[in-house]
Amino acid sequence: METQALAKTLQHIYSVVGSYTITLIATNNAGADTTIQTIVVEAIPVAVIGDYRDGGVVFWVDPNDNTHGLVCDINDLGTAQWGCYGTTLSGADGTAIGTGAQNTLDILNGCSTANIAADKCADNTAQGFTDWFLPSKDELNAMYQNKAAINTTAQANGGSAFASAYYWSSSEYNIYYAWEQDFYYGYQYNDYKDYTYFVRAIRAF
Repeated sequence: METQALAKTLQHIYSVVGSYTITLIATNNAGADTTIQTIVVEAIPVAVIGDYRDGGVVFWVDPNDNTHGLVCDINDLGTAQWGCYGTTLSGADGTAIGTGAQNTLDILNGCSTANIAADKCADNTAQGFTDWFLPSKDELNAMYQNKAAINTTAQANGGSAFASAYYWSSSEYNIYYAWEQDFYYGYQYNDYKDYTYFVRAIRAF
């Protein structure tokens, strides 16, 4: 069992797809124990917009590494306020793709209001994953741009289509406003934080 566990650990050393044969020699008071193990390194699947994988539907693929990207949940998490109207939350103003996770943490750390949009995402355990977050302004827009593909895949896997309504992003605009997006026309607006809009969580893979 020890040599098998070691072989599994050594699998991380190899980055080129293929089959490798290694010899493991374990020594103890009883002498040497030699075991030959074959390690198969499989290719990481390339991500494609609309794929169902890693707990959701792929809506953005990293241009520098097409085996990584972002997926959104196959269902909405209902509706919620953005939260903390009248309070500026330090750091929660990222708008670019890749800033949603940190925005969500900053909201949770700075806003004690319960059941807000960021809470719903952070508490989400859909498809067995626990690292969901509220998308940033640009991440939310990428979801809208790929809405048709997401809807088709989500519904094929027991989920639901986007509502023709407003969705919150995690990007704060100022003390009173945060960014949201209209999933009917596609426009992005900054709106009052105490308004109630739809929420759909995303995660990175």
